[in-house]
Amino acid sequence: MITHESMLMTGQTLIPFNSFLQENGRSASCGKRWRNKKWIQTVNIAGRLYVTPEEIGRFHRRAAAGEFAKTYSPGFVYDDLSILELKTTPAAQPEGDNQPCP
Repeated sequence: MITHESMLMTGQTLIPFNSFLQENGRSASCGKRWRNKKWIQTVNIAGRLYVTPEEIGRFHRRAAAGEFAKTYSPGFVYDDLSILELKTTPAAQPEGDNQPCP
């Protein structure tokens, strides 16, 4: 974890974490997940989160290397045309039940 004291000693620039997220088109909840998964380290100063340019670079290098990638899993694929016909055919109503649903 990056500590406030180490930041003061090295004189590194701090970027507000929410600014980093906005620049990358991400939400605060996405940033929280990234922090919880230890994908990016932040500095907490007086309850506000900051990130260093070095940490941003490390994050981007790890992302480019595919470290955070998931395998793609397509949903259900129709491989039988009869299933598609069943899905697109309106269901028959039983006789004597011609009243619309309330």
